[in-house]
Amino acid sequence: VSVAEVSHVDENRSVWGARFGAVGTTRTATVQKRVLLSAPLGGTWRGRLGYEHSTGEVSSGGGMFSDISGLKAEGWSAETRGAGVFRKDDIVRLSVRRQTGVTGGRARIDHVVAAGSSFTDAFYRRRPQSLERKHTMIDLHGRPTTRYALGYGLPLGEKTQIAVGLEYEAETGDRAVSTHLRMSF
Repeated sequence: VSVAEVSHVDENRSVWGARFGAVGTTRTATVQKRVLLSAPLGGTWRGRLGYEHSTGEVSSGGGMFSDISGLKAEGWSAETRGAGVFRKDDIVRLSVRRQTGVTGGRARIDHVVAAGSSFTDAFYRRRPQSLERKHTMIDLHGRPTTRYALGYGLPLGEKTQIAVGLEYEAETGDRAVSTHLRMSF
């Protein structure tokens, strides 16, 4: 099974779902491209690969950011899943995922700075100080986050299932263990 998707999203007052008070008013036009490939690997094993790439055109006003350009993000995932590996009807899942994050772009920040006398001279010695509007360009680039996961699910009867998961984030060293019990009545 292969799936390709292209979508266009218009957002008012947010940049990819995030709201920043310092940004002011924004409008973001986003083009998202996604590809998902799924194929049998042999026996009861199945593999999946996914990739996502997004670009955004942001217009903003009334805040610190006067220009956001070249905004792009990407992420990917790979997973293999097996059924009936250790016992009848159990499921084993292994996955690696690079979180979709900002990989490029620039933002222009408008800010006001004091010019002339130092703060001490202006405050204590009452020397003149003026304010000037400055522009600073910053590169937008998020740190990628890679997560590894291992999961195992097992039915405990007709209406009960238990699952255990382990997850590890490479960049931070964060670890998680989850358990899940599902019962149908």
